[in-house]
Amino acid sequence: MASLRTLGFVGSLAVLAGFGAAVPSASAQDIEIVGEPMGEFVVELSDMEFAFEGGFEGVRKRERQRLQPVTAEELERYNRRLGLDTAQSVFTMELFAEFQVRLTELNGSEQALDQAFMERFSKGRGDGEAQRPDPEEMRRIIEENEAKRAEIRAQRVALADAFFEDYKLILTPAQLEEWPAIERMRRRDRELAPGTFPGEEIDLIALCEQMELGFNPERVSEAGEAALDEVLGRYEHEVDRLLVARLEVGARHPLSTGADRGAFAIEIDGEAMEDWESEHREAAQRLQRAQQKYARQIAELLDETSRAAFEEEVMRLSYPRVLAESGVDRQFEAILALEDLDDEQKAEMERMASEYAKARARLDHAWMNAIDAEFADGGGSSPMPAGNVQIFIAGGGSESDVAKARAARRAFDREWIDRVRGVLSPEQAERVPAPRRPRGAFVTTFSDFDPVTGEESEVITIEIDESESSGGN
Repeated sequence: MASLRTLGFVGSLAVLAGFGAAVPSASAQDIEIVGEPMGEFVVELSDMEFAFEGGFEGVRKRERQRLQPVTAEELERYNRRLGLDTAQSVFTMELFAEFQVRLTELNGSEQALDQAFMERFSKGRGDGEAQRPDPEEMRRIIEENEAKRAEIRAQRVALADAFFEDYKLILTPAQLEEWPAIERMRRRDRELAPGTFPGEEIDLIALCEQMELGFNPERVSEAGEAALDEVLGRYEHEVDRLLVARLEVGARHPLSTGADRGAFAIEIDGEAMEDWESEHREAAQRLQRAQQKYARQIAELLDETSRAAFEEEVMRLSYPRVLAESGVDRQFEAILALEDLDDEQKAEMERMASEYAKARARLDHAWMNAIDAEFADGGGSSPMPAGNVQIFIAGGGSESDVAKARAARRAFDREWIDRVRGVLSPEQAERVPAPRRPRGAFVTTFSDFDPVTGEESEVITIEIDESESSGGN
């Protein structure tokens, strides 16, 4: 049975896990053994892309969810869904205020651990001759902090559980019967993302609530809202069942089960990892197919205008990396906000915006088609738990069709930024925000550091492009 052990690798990745999500999954064929110092493997993950699911904002969102088990906005949604009266709503907000005080104390305790650790081990590290901190002390403090974090996490969960138990005390019997709907809503809000397949993590109920939808009289003989509610009712239960199944598979990840391995060591069973990835992909794909089925059913109920808007939004949410606002879009917006553009410049901007949109659409479709083809062939990305940040490694390397399509879009956007700014005078260009830093501006090297001996071997250098929205799709 293929198995490997890394020392310190998890500790290194914890730098990213501190943002809030899991470290990438790599099957046995993705791992190249490049040496065995100290009797332990040093691994190199070759030709892969690290991608933060949902971009850095996605990382921040999941960290906020972890630190805030329920928000004021979510509470208002629950109150509306259950039809609470004014007195009940006031009580829940007072209850929430008390909950928030205790939660702030818990979160502050966890943040204090990070701050104290950074202060302890960042001193004297400013130059290449700086002395490495004592490895035994580092090991001891990290393991102590992990135990403290586990206790804080348990207290946070218990606090949230107590909040909802108190919340339910003021509900009527009829409202209590609706409580399972709140639990399904919470799972969609907090567990659908991150997904593996395009469109897997969309909440179609929330999307329909956000949009003003008109209905097709040829397809809806009854009231349109009633027909939509009937479809969404089936959707709510089926997607929740599939989501729970996916979560159950996720909880069985080889790195999430088994004996306590400590803060510095991790055992990876290659065969178990591959079996889990196959099972997880099947569960994720069943969820994706259900999402696609109900999106089609909803679209069929809508009039032409609403259907086009709905399908466009579903597509945007399915391929967030591809269809996110680009640097060129931001340049157009900033330039058109200038008050001293002359008529000729304005006309040129309108012409260029139309040309860019048409040309970009062709590249976007090529990129999305490459993503779909990669998933159909068993490729794509899969999550791996290692903290609170969801990071994916997408295989295939720089020669994959997805990588080529992505590179073509990036090169296209860089060219267009220069073209758009070329319309401006030098004085106008100075007043338009410069494009974000280019790819590779943020480079992080992770090392396999043995805290016992102090020896270190480089594992992987990761380039993260902060100028683009990145994610699993």
